[in-house]
Amino acid sequence: MLCPNCKKEIAENTQICPGCGAQVNPAPANTPTEKQKKPITKKWWFWVLIVVAILVVIGIFGSGSENNTDTSADNENVVQTDETTTAVAETTTVKTTFAVGESVADGNLKITYVSAEEWNDYSSYLSPKDGNKIIRLKFDFVNEGDVDAYLNSFYCYADNQSAERYYGGDDEISVFTLSAGRTTSGYIYFEVPENAENIEVEYEVNMWTDKKAIFDVVL
Repeated sequence: MLCPNCKKEIAENTQICPGCGAQVNPAPANTPTEKQKKPITKKWWFWVLIVVAILVVIGIFGSGSENNTDTSADNENVVQTDETTTAVAETTTVKTTFAVGESVADGNLKITYVSAEEWNDYSSYLSPKDGNKIIRLKFDFVNEGDVDAYLNSFYCYADNQSAERYYGGDDEISVFTLSAGRTTSGYIYFEVPENAENIEVEYEVNMWTDKKAIFDVVL
């Protein structure tokens, strides 16, 4: 074909003449150069995702509300349990101080507090220190179990001061292991101030937990 301007031979479908630069075949005005893209809101999968997201959010909040309700109920149960435990603790007391005639259990070992008195039948060679006196307590022991029972230690306090054990009295406790079904009795002696107002003897009911039985000494 010929260029309409300069009349030179040019290839078919040439839009601009390479010789004179004249417009030969302009592009059709109605031909789109690039396909127009649809907005994302016009696409079907966009709305599917929106619906799924809404359902997920509703499920999360609904589940959270149920959990909160259950937790509140659990908390109420805990409070009620604590109140019940406190009430039981307030109405139940564990006896730790014993008078003459009362008994305490050390496992299978039953210990009965028989008597307490001031003792003066000592020799001049074993007399107490000036200002002191000798007291003695009698106990009965019964092993109610099927295995050997062991006697633990006794301690004396006079007006909260530790008192010394006195050795040299009659019929002192000498058995420290008691066979199953066996019994024994004996005295334990302490030297205390003559003017002591409050005398207590402690027995280790459980040496591992420091639990003690306190025997009140009334002369």
